[in-house]
Amino acid sequence: MNPKFDLFLSRLAQFRDNKQICLTTIKDHLDYSLALENIEMTIDANGTIRLKNKLTIEIKGFTLYSIKQLKINCEAKKTQLKATTYLYSFDFKPGQVITVN
Repeated sequence: MNPKFDLFLSRLAQFRDNKQICLTTIKDHLDYSLALENIEMTIDANGTIRLKNKLTIEIKGFTLYSIKQLKINCEAKKTQLKATTYLYSFDFKPGQVITVN
């Protein structure tokens, strides 16, 4: 193959191994995008957000992005990217309802 392309693939593999990038297939991306269309979101008068997974399958790695800290009623991995930037990741079970404050 092309030496530059081989180097590019090698660097991607290095980033993947160091958990700096998530490499995926187009099929996986489309499946995830379609799954997101089956998340029902409602907001009550107090500003509480309710998310429901309407699928019969788990959505692995579901992630919320926020510019403030959130209280979520499930076990989520919180990652602080900057002083006011947070990611909350969890596996969203079928039929599960999550509340976010």
